[in-house]
Amino acid sequence: MNISIAAAAFVAFLLLPVMAPARDIGQPNPYHSHLHDQPTNPRVAVEGEMATAGPRRHDTVQVAGSSLPDCSHACGSCSPCRLVMVSFVCSLLAEAETCPVSYKCMCNSKSYPVP
Repeated sequence: MNISIAAAAFVAFLLLPVMAPARDIGQPNPYHSHLHDQPTNPRVAVEGEMATAGPRRHDTVQVAGSSLPDCSHACGSCSPCRLVMVSFVCSLLAEAETCPVSYKCMCNSKSYPVP
């Protein structure tokens, strides 16, 4: 009986991130708003600014973190040069998020270092 309760608790713990609500990157966080930074009436222009007619454009959302390496010049004259992820085997499933990620450039079964 205790084993089945422990197994059910473990499965519930694993499913918790799946059941938790996710928030889009571009959407504002409802729990951390900066209402004091914006005017109460958006149609009122601040002194020195002109009111714009028409819809407001959205700002470009950029994802935090680094971008993938570029292999466009790594293989020299060989083509097609493509980016390949080098996989590592982690000893524990719990360490899977912290496993190192490495890339290399491949062209015709020959590997080239990522610049």
